[in-house]
Amino acid sequence: MQAAGGGGGRAPAWVESLFDALVGCGGAQLRQRRGPSCRALLLALSAPGLPMGATDGLSSALAPLLADYHGALRAPLPPAGVSMLLPMLARALREEPPMSEAARETQDAALALLGLHCAPALGLAQVGEI
Repeated sequence: MQAAGGGGGRAPAWVESLFDALVGCGGAQLRQRRGPSCRALLLALSAPGLPMGATDGLSSALAPLLADYHGALRAPLPPAGVSMLLPMLARALREEPPMSEAARETQDAALALLGLHCAPALGLAQVGEI
């Protein structure tokens, strides 16, 4: 992301437009939260290996967004949606103690979303084998 933006700061308009289009392909839940999802994804990808507290604005972007997804999702997102969500979850889960209550709640929401998308599900062909 730094190469695209030429360093720190805000991403160029073409990158924001690209991410807006990508998030729009992530399914209905992401489209309903397109602006906040796009902003959080751009921030999460600015330094993918670091905890969320290392990027200004990421914690405040992720906290309400992941809580909203956690409250709204009853089934896993389509694969394109999950691929948009994973960088945000990874950044939230890299935060280490000591952390604020808001960071802990963000981690709880990230873990719940990860669990929703990792829950084992047997295919119909496998059910007949049991």
